[in-house]
Amino acid sequence: MKTTLTAGTASAEPGSLALGKLICEPLADAAEIFIALVVVNGAHTGPTLWIGSTIHGREIPGIEVCRRIAHEIINPAELHGAIICAMPLNPYGFRSQHHTIPQDGGNVNAQFPGDPQGTLSERTAYTIWTQGIPLCDYVIDFHANEPDGMEFMCATPCANKDVQARTVEMAEAFGFPLAQIRRDEWAYDRSLVAWAQDAGKPAILPEPLCQGALAEASVDASVRGVLNVMKWIGMIDGQIEPQTEIRVRGGHFRFVNVRTRKSGLAEYSVNGGDWVEEDQPISVVRDPWGNELDRVLCPTCGYVRSILPSSIVNAGQIIGTLLKPHERQELWGM
Repeated sequence: MKTTLTAGTASAEPGSLALGKLICEPLADAAEIFIALVVVNGAHTGPTLWIGSTIHGREIPGIEVCRRIAHEIINPAELHGAIICAMPLNPYGFRSQHHTIPQDGGNVNAQFPGDPQGTLSERTAYTIWTQGIPLCDYVIDFHANEPDGMEFMCATPCANKDVQARTVEMAEAFGFPLAQIRRDEWAYDRSLVAWAQDAGKPAILPEPLCQGALAEASVDASVRGVLNVMKWIGMIDGQIEPQTEIRVRGGHFRFVNVRTRKSGLAEYSVNGGDWVEEDQPISVVRDPWGNELDRVLCPTCGYVRSILPSSIVNAGQIIGTLLKPHERQELWGM
């Protein structure tokens, strides 16, 4: 029999929606800090889907995705299972449009499972990990790519091959290009999605456009992706819809970074989502007098995932990232 679903201060009866909070540590001036929750508890039994957003304080599109899903699209009376929307997952950084937590410089997405006696970033991760994720069966953790980039998503390998297979299938249903990220890259061994997978929950990390703003077509595609996932796991009826409004649709990829060898002012010749060939020029770096110092070439073929927003670059700096295509079997063994 369907029962009340309680998350933080929100309690939703079957067939209803409730608002609430996950309470975090207050600021030094005693200002209340919390993660906002929207709980949609369907009238029918089924899985529970976590939709989180803004674990990095400027990456906001997922907040709008959650609003449209919970308040405009899903009818609790027809829903099988439940949705828990949580945002912003880094309320400290959100207040100041800061990637990390300003008070301790910590990246919440590199702190899981957290520490109730640790820094603010560790305590925030602990709150999410202990009060939110245990309630869910599937996890979507929304981030956001640079403005001059393309939509994509990340997933990481998992020792549990069934969970890994379900994660890949979940990503394919969503419809964004899927980039595999190893556990030893960018502290992903302590990311939310990695720990969720290890706890037996398929988990994906979509990155729509863009940081600090909303791009309508990208938000629409993200909403479609979430609804596709919900159809895939049987929460709502309907056929999975292909993504049609984004430049690159589906596929399996690995990251390849592009670095400059010289410091100076960079002039870029490609944009996010462009297909580039190996040895194609991506940027020219000049000194203040206008002398060419470096012609940066693509190390491989692939799609341009993002370009550094700044034209001021330093020697050895990553100025762009490519998504290099791979076969599904090659990356995931399936």
